[in-house]
Amino acid sequence: MSSNLPKNFPGRPASAAASSPGEAGAGSLPKNFTPEMALAAAALQSTVAAGGAPAQQGTPVQQGVAAEQAGNGSASGPEVTRAEIAGYFAQRIVELRDALRGASVRPRLYAIEFPFVDFERDVAYVLARGLDAALAAGGVPAGEDEPQRPLVVVDREVETAQELERIVRFINHGQDAYVLCTRVWQLPDAIIDLVDATVAVPRFDPLSFAAACVDFYELAAPPVLGEGAGGFFARLVGARDSGADVEWVHNVVPRDFLLNSQVPHEAVVAAVRESVLRRLRRYATDDAFDFADLAGMDEAHEWARGLIDEVRLARAGSISWGEVSARVILLGARGVGKTTLARAIAKAAGLRYVEASASAWAPSEDDAGAGWARMNAQFQEAIAAAPALFFVDDVDVFAHAPWSGMLPAFLAALKGLVPEDRVVVVAGAQSAEGVRFELRRPGALETLLVMPQPNSQALAKMYEVMLRRSGSSLTQDDLEHVGLLSLGMGGREVELVVRRALRRARKDNGRAVSRDDLAQAIIQERLGPESQSRRLMAEDELRNTAYHEAGHAILEMMRARGPRLRYASIIPRENGTLGFVMPGVDESRSSETRRDIMDSVRALLAGRAAEEVFAGPEAVTSGCSNDLWKATRYLQHLMTRSGFQGLLFLERRFEDAPELRERAEAILQAEYAEVVALLQRHRPLLDRVAGLLLERQEVSGDELARVVEEYRACQPLA
Repeated sequence: MSSNLPKNFPGRPASAAASSPGEAGAGSLPKNFTPEMALAAAALQSTVAAGGAPAQQGTPVQQGVAAEQAGNGSASGPEVTRAEIAGYFAQRIVELRDALRGASVRPRLYAIEFPFVDFERDVAYVLARGLDAALAAGGVPAGEDEPQRPLVVVDREVETAQELERIVRFINHGQDAYVLCTRVWQLPDAIIDLVDATVAVPRFDPLSFAAACVDFYELAAPPVLGEGAGGFFARLVGARDSGADVEWVHNVVPRDFLLNSQVPHEAVVAAVRESVLRRLRRYATDDAFDFADLAGMDEAHEWARGLIDEVRLARAGSISWGEVSARVILLGARGVGKTTLARAIAKAAGLRYVEASASAWAPSEDDAGAGWARMNAQFQEAIAAAPALFFVDDVDVFAHAPWSGMLPAFLAALKGLVPEDRVVVVAGAQSAEGVRFELRRPGALETLLVMPQPNSQALAKMYEVMLRRSGSSLTQDDLEHVGLLSLGMGGREVELVVRRALRRARKDNGRAVSRDDLAQAIIQERLGPESQSRRLMAEDELRNTAYHEAGHAILEMMRARGPRLRYASIIPRENGTLGFVMPGVDESRSSETRRDIMDSVRALLAGRAAEEVFAGPEAVTSGCSNDLWKATRYLQHLMTRSGFQGLLFLERRFEDAPELRERAEAILQAEYAEVVALLQRHRPLLDRVAGLLLERQEVSGDELARVVEEYRACQPLA
């Protein structure tokens, strides 16, 4: 028998007994010490201390107690191996199996629910060796036409009819079969129908944790957990343990013992506890936003408030976890704050935060089960971190191949979560069309909440919260200004803008962040960084750019209705842009009139028209091509789908419709001529705005508005 098998494993010869009672008394409790052995072990130690010899009776495990008293630990503590940990769980499986089997000798198919996926194959290996069984952890064993020994299988190896037939053949030949899985319901239906008994290996509790410490670290007595007066061992025999800090024990995983494999005996509990807490810090939400600071999330915000209250009641024991409304899909574009809201909920409710993306669960061509394995591991990670909020983003990928094949497994995983797992599931999706109807069935994610794009007030609130500790002295008007300038952005972009603004202010003698710092960071986020290599433009090109942007700015400010202009600039950008005009967004309107569309067309044509007014038709540059493309798209929308050119809704392109193309060209020519005439009529204003851009290179919309108002006071502006 392999030396890697645990001590006292059924079928393994016991090691040599102690040479004398005194020698036995000086050793440790046996390997694979279990909670059920605690009282017997205590009685055994009392007998040895009194100089008596322990009786050899009971189960093979109990009979091995005296033989293992000598131990093999050192003063600095024994080294814990994967084999020992796997052996501990294999021993527990055998004990639980024996309790279920009773006196029956009928061969059975046992489903072994094992919650620690990273040790599943280790346990399967040790269990197979200890039972002298055939192992199918990496493929079904060959040469078992007449099985003479049991079979151990890992769950995802039993999906084909051939493997199912092999399991049946083992049972029909009088041999037990064991299928290791995370949960029984994850097995194929054909296997579930054959399962005779389920052996559920629980996660650690104070009793099993203390037993595992005795086993792995070869302790002379179970450790005292927490700072209660009685401690673990006293509570085990009936004393009351008050105030013990043992909540973390439920989050122990086998790997924690490996990380602390050589600690002194007296430091075992503290070392493992620190390992657990260090791992759980990955799921902390200390840096998340306070829920009270979130704004602009409408219905989702109200739902979240109710969820937080329910979780608090469940954690306090006032309601059961089954009464918590723990399933929802947050629907919205990237950046609207789905992740921000989920983290804020976790922080407010005192939950750990575990994040995953369904897009990472795609099956690979080489291994069809790889996607399932990743998904299952992350579900188990959330359960191991409980109480936790499990945020699964991008669930709309289940509408597309190859993820669509993963949907049944995902739904089964959701259904398999029980209240005792203490896991709240929040999902994220971008497209309502991508949310399969199966996801909204009872037992799945059920509720769909739409999260709108943040409005200017919500964005202003974000800036206020993110800058709260920076020492900035921004006024409410400043915050509203940058909120309007940021329309269309999400929380991640705002966070990036704030970091850039803080860096800009820090480089300038560490002063407080200003409104201009934020504005420059917003412009960089929207248009890219400034181009250092193109700052030295030829004088005529620089002047031409100034007139081009001045034309855009003037026509934007001459709209019949609409938002105010935000910025105009002639600073070149890395993306090739020589200048830009940034109009605002009118949050009060969600539709356009024909006049609105034509005003947009004129504003786009005004850059080219201003170049012509400034330097003549022969001096117009190729930089106008993008403006013309946008103007053409606006006009195509107006003529084919808007209903402004007739009631017929057409899905046609100008390239495929010569008659439409001719009409569109005529409209563009007429509008362009009108814009040229308007700028010629108001040439003094064009020169004033262009000159201001040449002087400043970048001018705010407020300052440009003052220039226009001064001009308007002297001369009517059509």
